[in-house]
Amino acid sequence: MSQPATLPRARNAMGRREALSRLGLLSTALLAAGCTPMRIVLRLYPAEFDESQYRDSILRAFVLTVIPGAAQSDPNLIRALIDEDYPLASHSGYLASDLHHSSRSRFGRSFDQLGPDQRTEIVLQAVESGGTTTRLYTGAIFLTQIAYYAGIYDPAAGCRLIGFDGRYRFTGIQATTHPNPDRFLATTLTTTGDPA
Repeated sequence: MSQPATLPRARNAMGRREALSRLGLLSTALLAAGCTPMRIVLRLYPAEFDESQYRDSILRAFVLTVIPGAAQSDPNLIRALIDEDYPLASHSGYLASDLHHSSRSRFGRSFDQLGPDQRTEIVLQAVESGGTTTRLYTGAIFLTQIAYYAGIYDPAAGCRLIGFDGRYRFTGIQATTHPNPDRFLATTLTTTGDPA
């Protein structure tokens, strides 16, 4: 009887530990492709969106979309989105990347090159998508609007869009008093009850 032929062992055979490691990475990558939290945690977006002027121009366009009439030249326009005091700062790169990817796939241009109606469509689509994406966009919108309308980075300036003058400034006695205050005083009476 002849012996069964045995196949020669491959030179670069993968060990069990390495195979499991690669399968784990592959499954993580597959999950991350459709899972926003995994993409954020694993930073599966281009690094250029983390610290760059490109990120800032996309975030500036985002703020101008969610606050119509905001001053484009305002130096604090995107500050709330990148301020390390707020938890959204660590996700601002992903937000810019997602806006860029969505606008490229839908309109073929970067988010900051779109018109106001197209940008609004992209933001609404993200807000209505559900899950983590909805929470991220909703948080970004509320944080931006609160920071802008309340003037938290420049309390003296206020916000002209809502008529908020900012910090109190004395504008003259006539601004805080009525021209005829006697009109609001009670009529003086005599001891008999007749008007004086």
